[in-house]
This record gives sequence, C-alpha cells and structure tokens, in this order.
Amino acid sequence: MFKHFIWDFDGTLFNTYPHMARAFQRALRDFCVEESLESILKHSKISVTAAVNFYKEKYGIEDLGRRYGELN
Repeated sequence: MFKHFIWDFDGTLFNTYPHMARAFQRALRDFCVEESLESILKHSKISVTAAVNFYKEKYGIEDLGRRYGELN
C-alpha cells in the first residue's frame, strides 16, 4: 500500500506558466517596465522567486513580489 503520493499538477493536468508569465508581465508594467513573455518564462521556469529576484535587482523594484502576488 502507498503511504505518500507525489502529484505534479502543473504541466501534467494544466500548464500554469502562460498565466503566471502574463501576471508577472502586468506586475512589471505597473512599474513601467516592459519585458517579453519569453524572458519572464525563462526566469520563472527556474522558480518564481528567481524571477522576482532577477527583475527586482535588474530594475530596483522592491515591491515586485508583493504586486505579482496580488495579480496572480
């Protein structure tokens, strides 16, 4: 009998990356920053934290993580 199950919802049943990237793009636009979805996806596929940290450092946006969380 199995005691534990690992379920990978994202990518198996539903691909959330496009939604996440568009929300991230909207968050950046709120700070007057334009980035391509391809660039955002590249960093988001490492992790959302990696993407937030990358763009936060690149553009000096301290509230980016909070704003993205409100939109996502």
